[in-house]
Amino acid sequence: MEIIFAGTSEFALPSLKRLYENYSVRAVWTLPAKLKGRHLKPQDTVVATLGKELGIVVFEQDNLPSEIVKGTDLLITASFGRILKKGVITAPRLGSINLHPSLLPKYRGPAPIAWAIIQGEKETGITTYWMNEEVDSGPIILQEKVAISEEDDAGSLSSKLAKIGAEVLLKAIGMIEMQPKPQEGEPSYAPKIESQEIDWKKKNTEIFNLIRGLSPHPSAYTHYGTERLKILKSAVLSQSGIPGAILSVQKDGLVIGCGEGSILITLLHPESKKVMPAINWWNGVKNRNLNSEKVGRFTLV
Repeated sequence: MEIIFAGTSEFALPSLKRLYENYSVRAVWTLPAKLKGRHLKPQDTVVATLGKELGIVVFEQDNLPSEIVKGTDLLITASFGRILKKGVITAPRLGSINLHPSLLPKYRGPAPIAWAIIQGEKETGITTYWMNEEVDSGPIILQEKVAISEEDDAGSLSSKLAKIGAEVLLKAIGMIEMQPKPQEGEPSYAPKIESQEIDWKKKNTEIFNLIRGLSPHPSAYTHYGTERLKILKSAVLSQSGIPGAILSVQKDGLVIGCGEGSILITLLHPESKKVMPAINWWNGVKNRNLNSEKVGRFTLV
């Protein structure tokens, strides 16, 4: 069986590796290199880099002509980042399969991992399905549930789902002659997500889920004075106090008041600096002169 694989982000890497080990991967399709760094040099996607290392033909472009896909048996996509045209989806001999990190029809769209955490879900999963013209709505080949722990953030959960997804994908390919089942239940959507400022008047569990759902990228943030701080790791505490106020300083972080309960911030990323433990940041700024209304306070939203 000949396969063309389409992917862009790190989530796609385990799937490409496992497909290469088990099938003939005719080509890799990924998005064009982006200009990055101080000197704005083109930088390949991680999928392009792996494809070239494996000696596979790599197409780095937004659209792949259906003529290129027609000669293959199966097109497989995982975190590609573009909606495919009908002519491309239907071009392979058997059709096109997508690997999606949620239990469809829940969390259709580009950011299912982040939204599952932000919404406080206790489990998510992997779905393989036959693609059609509607986003993430095709008939299901195989699903597998995956627990979400309180220690998971978007980064760690994505890595976990990527590894599990690669194995689910291999199983699904072995099931493609079986009758797929239609998606059942009320769909929910996971639109593209951006960095968000923390509203400290919200409940501590909501803030905790927001922080880990956006960590490490694009991140939840707050301010101390005029300094913007990305908050990367936290824990829920029962202590209460003024929302946004630094209630206490502990050896493992800063306790911040919320609308209900509090949050212990343990890891953050200050502007123009490296990621660091929250206590290290605090030791560097605690004697800084700020306006009186800002001393010892994060910005209230």
